[in-house]
Amino acid sequence: MKKIIITIAALLLAQTMIFAQDYKREGKQFSSASTERQSSTAEKTGFTWKERDGSVYDIYITKNNACYILKVSKKTGKEYKKYLPKEVAEQITKELGR
Repeated sequence: MKKIIITIAALLLAQTMIFAQDYKREGKQFSSASTERQSSTAEKTGFTWKERDGSVYDIYITKNNACYILKVSKKTGKEYKKYLPKEVAEQITKELGR
């Protein structure tokens, strides 16, 4: 019985640590620090990506010249990065002169 309680407590502690986020406070406004780091490491290219369903997304490029789009998961509603093929990244870096 003790082992089960200890295991459950450890799982709850691990879950709490996983979902913990850094935040930043500016006056009465709180903001997530993780989204700010994402925007500073990548920049918009001015190019767009069109999916099969007709959705159009802005293309971002990282400092390592990898290109991605930001999509929202249908199941969880969370935003994630979908990286584009290397051929697309190579063409965009040529256009941007990187």
